[in-house]
Amino acid sequence: LLFFILRVDFHVFGPNGIYPFLPFYYLFLFLTIVIFFTAWYLFPVIAVFRNTLKNLIIQSFFLAVKHIPFTIIMSLYFLFPMYLTFFDVNYFPFCLSLWLLFGFGLIGYLNAAFFWRIFAPYLEKKENCQTHRTRPELF
Repeated sequence: LLFFILRVDFHVFGPNGIYPFLPFYYLFLFLTIVIFFTAWYLFPVIAVFRNTLKNLIIQSFFLAVKHIPFTIIMSLYFLFPMYLTFFDVNYFPFCLSLWLLFGFGLIGYLNAAFFWRIFAPYLEKKENCQTHRTRPELF
């Protein structure tokens, strides 16, 4: 619902919109990016930490801001293949097949590696657990 509202606002206040007013356009663009980055962290934070939903959303926002280089890299390698898939109609079948074969698994693997590095300082260490296995280094 929020995405739909922001999308309508882009069409109303954008440079080619009904009421072109650029300060609102850039405000909505900034809000969309903030919501996208927060949503990018929200589901992994829900999976790892226990808290209320409000606090989990706040933690997701602060993690996205604190680790902005990782956030930008994760967003780029997620959005770039999608851009290439829809960039040229002639290459659509080739890019779509690559995306379906390798895209989801590769993005999941890279996300796991980045989120492991981001969440590692916040997770408690188990010193005396003999069944605790260490995770292999991904990078």
